[in-house]
Amino acid sequence: MTDQQLASRVVDVEHRGWMLTRDVGLDGPLVYQDASDYMAQRYLAPDDLAEQCGPLRPVVPPAEEDVAELRRAWTAAGRQAAYSTAVAVQVAFGRLREGRGGLTAPDSFEVTRRQLVAGRPGSWEASRLLELQLWANRDKVRRYDAAAADDIAAVLVRWVSNPDRYTEVAETLAGLFGDFADEHGGWPAVADQWLQRGALDRDGVLLAYGLLYSTGEEFDPAMLG
Repeated sequence: MTDQQLASRVVDVEHRGWMLTRDVGLDGPLVYQDASDYMAQRYLAPDDLAEQCGPLRPVVPPAEEDVAELRRAWTAAGRQAAYSTAVAVQVAFGRLREGRGGLTAPDSFEVTRRQLVAGRPGSWEASRLLELQLWANRDKVRRYDAAAADDIAAVLVRWVSNPDRYTEVAETLAGLFGDFADEHGGWPAVADQWLQRGALDRDGVLLAYGLLYSTGEEFDPAMLG
């Protein structure tokens, strides 16, 4: 495989993310670094990575039909769009974990966590996404659109489960949601009153607004307190 054919990021069979870089400065050969554990300083040549950890999946942008499906779900949810998205992340996490054996499998939580953030595991967006799914409460049925949450979750599961490709979730979801929100009136139009400025649910504002509207045109860091 030539240098031009190498994907800048790939995900291996164990749902670990790898980033293409150069070994020993700008003049070194191209290698992949284990992005799921930067402290380990683990590097493998492309062929070695494919042999030892394959099959590999390239990290690619979302399919147009998936973006369209997300936008339909957010439109249907209206001011419940933000909370519905948080619930969807939780639903997707649960489905992925069940596919690994659920609560009966000791490693199911850790493997699912890796799978959900393998596109850029070291990013702040990835960390915030995992916190968001822990915060969401599916018992608060009046705060989200169940059908929309289910549709969004299906898209997220596809992004990280497709055997041929992988779409990074956290940053991609934030970018798409921010664009959608700006086109439909900003954050007040896509989030309920408990996620607005001055709301008592500070964790909700920090996690939902802080991630989902982080790329929004009117994003205000002061809302995060």
